[in-house]
Amino acid sequence: MSNPQTKSAPKVGRTPTISVCMMVKNEEKRLPTALASVKDWVDEIIVVDTGSTDKTVEIAESFGAKIFYHPWEHDFSKHRNQTLQYATGDWLFVLDADEELVPESGPLLRSLALAPSDVHCFLFELYNSMAIGGETMLMHPRLFRNRVGFHYEGKVHNRPMITGPVLATQVKLLHHGYNEDAAIMDAKHERRVLMIRKWVDEEPESYHARSYLAHTLQARPETWGESIEQALIGLELLNKLPKLEQSQFGPHLYYPLLNSLIALGRDDEVLLHAGHCQEIAPKFPDSSFFKSVVYFKRQNWQELYQAGKEFVGLQEECLLHPEQFVFYENLTRGQVNNIRMRLIIACAHLGLEKEAAEIFATMHSGQDAELYSKLAVQNLLAGGFGSLASTLTAMAAEAMPTWPWPANLQHVVELKSQEEEAGRLKKRGQELLDSGSFDEALPVFAKAEKVLPNDDQVMLGMANVYLGKDNEQEAVPWLVAGLNAHPGHPWAWLALADYYFKNSHYAPAAACYQRYLQMSKPEGQVKNNLHICQRHLEGQFSVRQKPPKLLLFMVNGLSYKLAQQPAPHFLMGRAWGEFIPSGYEAQSEPMWATLLTGTAPLIHGVTRNTTWREPLSLTDLKVKSLWEMLPGQMSVGMAAMPLGSHALNVPGWSLPGYPAGILKPEKASPPELAGVALAHGYRSDYLLSELAEETLPMDINGNIIQEAFMLQLERNKLITAMHMPAVDVLVIGFNFIEYQQRVQGLAQYNTFSAYQQLYGWLETALNALQPENFAILSQRGYTMNENEYRGGFYALSWLKGENGQAETTDLAPAILNLLGGDTGLIGQAR
Repeated sequence: MSNPQTKSAPKVGRTPTISVCMMVKNEEKRLPTALASVKDWVDEIIVVDTGSTDKTVEIAESFGAKIFYHPWEHDFSKHRNQTLQYATGDWLFVLDADEELVPESGPLLRSLALAPSDVHCFLFELYNSMAIGGETMLMHPRLFRNRVGFHYEGKVHNRPMITGPVLATQVKLLHHGYNEDAAIMDAKHERRVLMIRKWVDEEPESYHARSYLAHTLQARPETWGESIEQALIGLELLNKLPKLEQSQFGPHLYYPLLNSLIALGRDDEVLLHAGHCQEIAPKFPDSSFFKSVVYFKRQNWQELYQAGKEFVGLQEECLLHPEQFVFYENLTRGQVNNIRMRLIIACAHLGLEKEAAEIFATMHSGQDAELYSKLAVQNLLAGGFGSLASTLTAMAAEAMPTWPWPANLQHVVELKSQEEEAGRLKKRGQELLDSGSFDEALPVFAKAEKVLPNDDQVMLGMANVYLGKDNEQEAVPWLVAGLNAHPGHPWAWLALADYYFKNSHYAPAAACYQRYLQMSKPEGQVKNNLHICQRHLEGQFSVRQKPPKLLLFMVNGLSYKLAQQPAPHFLMGRAWGEFIPSGYEAQSEPMWATLLTGTAPLIHGVTRNTTWREPLSLTDLKVKSLWEMLPGQMSVGMAAMPLGSHALNVPGWSLPGYPAGILKPEKASPPELAGVALAHGYRSDYLLSELAEETLPMDINGNIIQEAFMLQLERNKLITAMHMPAVDVLVIGFNFIEYQQRVQGLAQYNTFSAYQQLYGWLETALNALQPENFAILSQRGYTMNENEYRGGFYALSWLKGENGQAETTDLAPAILNLLGGDTGLIGQAR
């Protein structure tokens, strides 16, 4: 072990020197960046190594560092103080291996060494880069005068013990320790929890210990409740101390308290404790942030306006005068545009459209500027503020020409702004209908339908026009579409049933008569017609009466890793694993096409994901799909499967899926089966328009009824499939898992309730039908820690075995082999 060098007093008249002081262990990844950032601005590099087994020491030596060795003793302050003991410089610059000095701060750091002798410490701006994006900032003591008794105390979170004046500076440090991969962060978290729990056991009356434990525990959903408990204990201890100490350290306890409370939905407590925090630390911006989030959730627009303005003002003051926020880590620094977005919505509801536009103009820079600008417009569209949404979209297009979303949303914004005029047209069309002016009503309804394509009154108005003109065949598509938008029109069910009955389509006629009879008093002719239909249907089997040989569920949004956690009991023993794409980018629709053709995108021709205006379908494939390669005697039924926005002409039946919009006969195969699907509540998807696509998160977050409606429509896919004609292969697609992830964000999506619902449906279907074979397939899966595409998931009893991995191209040949098909057809042109 090296011995500390003898320190001598600085010589008069010479340039003061700076020593960098570092304690390290196995830091080969980050250390080069840290040392490279300071080597030109300091005179000495002191490194205390506490047991590295990698290349840390060699790296430090390559930068000319003086290395000293001390075995790790689970005492951060002890080892930190050892670095200070070896330093010979006039100033001690404390730096961690996962930090770096911002290049432009080097000259300023050097100049600080010339400070008057009565200044003993300088505060630097420390920016924490976060794994989830963004950064936090706090003023942190980092440069200390040597030989004045400065040292650290505390085994876990070492606290600098400073004497003499402290001055704030604009020297900037970047900390990367919170921006590691998931495995490293998990290991750090576990070590930190153990160490701080030990600290709390040793010092149960320390509010510092309780605070750091609360901060650490709030990083994991399973310990949010304990984080709250520890923060409240810490506040009880802190409240016994003088007001000055409460104001200085209170925010450090309130942040994990408020963050955990809001994550658990305990909003009343959030408002209560945020108010308490503001009383002792009025400049702490995080209190206003959490209040703003609660008020937005509750749609308390006036309160949101006040809290949001307060938050933005405090953040702007912090940016201009960071020295006034010495004791606070600004953990919501990156949330300014988030709250500005919410402020814009509040202004819209309060009639302050000019101020909303002024706030929007300030959002073109800063963290997540593009994201929150778009969310502001989407929220306005969802809330019915089409005119303001149009104004803001035009502002964004002019100010930020590189942003794609203004151009992409312009069509939706224009339609939304035209809805008021379309409403007047709808009313006028109904007046013309009532007067029997069918020829005049037709163009009026047609014009309204361009803006309101999913309005039941508009579509049924079109149907009534054609019925009034004795043109039943033209009326049928509008009857189907209108009832698909809203099934509460008995007359339309009767008109549709009678049409099917006259044309000998007995299955849809029976289904529509039954829906009519559920809503109206029994009528002799209707009941007689229904009996005739039922006699004609005798001997014909439905899916529920004759199980398929193969049942496939295709689920957007379910991933291999997520599937392991909520329902291992369901998948156990049935084989489950991950699809691995090779040789091409993993995108959702191309991978679905690869699964269903056994070929890569360059061969099957699907190379992009679906958009509302440019939907993709299996009809776009260059090669045959799996369903066209089945043995000739086999039939297939498809309900809302991926890449099924157009009906496929195959033996059996096909019902469209996203993004097909409202159901119409021409979208089903054969067309008359649209009536059976309609009667059992089938809709191709929850999203029926570009507007719905863009405003999905706002619609569902703002109205829980919308979420219930979405889930009911997904269940109706199963119900409908059970009543369709029996087939050998049944395919059903679900989208709601992906929609839930988009709405809630996976970081907050911790209960897995949606997954449990899905598994409940699938288990019920499997137990009811008892197919010979089944498969659960998924694409566009998300991992626990990052919202990025990560391949696919399968659960099969006949592919690669438990926990297996399969190439995406393996599925099609496996199914063909299972069903006795010809794998030689794979890759053939359609």
